[in-house]
Parts: sequence; C-alpha cells; structure tokens
Amino acid sequence: MEDVTAALWGTRVSLGTISKLNQRIYGQIEEWRNRPIGSDFPYVYLDGVVLKRSWGGAVKNVEASKNRAFCGTI
Repeated sequence: MEDVTAALWGTRVSLGTISKLNQRIYGQIEEWRNRPIGSDFPYVYLDGVVLKRSWGGAVKNVEASKNRAFCGTI
C-alpha cells in the first residue's frame, strides 16, 4: 500500500495512517451511500464475461456470455 500512495501522491503513507483515515471517514461514507436520491440519475449497466482459453498452444479471449447493456434513470 505504501508503494501505491508513493505512486499516487509522491510520498509514502503507512498502513496505520491509512487505517486511521479510513476509520475517521467511514461514517461519512456510509451516510453518503445511504442518502435518499432526490432526482433522476442516468445510468448505464454493462455486463459480460470474457475468459482466456488455450487451443493448440494459442491463448485467445472467448466470450462466455452475451454482453448486455441497460440504460435508464433511477
């Protein structure tokens, strides 16, 4: 995790510091996640599964299910 913070912010942040920050903000995140939605919000839902298969030594991507897309408003 320290490598990630160094790459993102240019400085290393210890796991203990990250844990303390997460604990401090967790309540606000849960409040935001459970807030009522006041108006319509557009959304796009995409779904699909791609697997890697090996045939005769060659590895290829294979679609395991049809891709689906749904659009609408909440």
